Amino acid sequence: MEYVRSYHYIDDGRYAEIFIRSKRSEKSIYEIRMELKKRGVSEDLIERAVSSADLDDRSVIRHLFMKKYAAKDLTDPKIYELAFRYFGSRGFSYEDIRAAVTEALESEDR
Repeated sequence: MEYVRSYHYIDDGRYAEIFIRSKRSEKSIYEIRMELKKRGVSEDLIERAVSSADLDDRSVIRHLFMKKYAAKDLTDPKIYELAFRYFGSRGFSYEDIRAAVTEALESEDR
């Protein structure tokens, strides 16, 4: 058991940090927290890992929005509505969705 501990194979804090680094470009902070909790990581370790990571939901939304909806007619209001439902169901906040989608649409017009 000491061998396993010495190589950090059972270090939940380190696991949470690595998990966040691997998922931060595709998942919301809320979704990351829930997955870590489901995997048995304590709330305290999750909080420490999230606070030490550089997480920005708006940049994730912008990236995913352009990836998912780039081939569609972005002037269509239905696309805006679809994006809100899609990102809302994935745990992103209304304010972040609105700001990121608006920024993405404005940058697309330029």
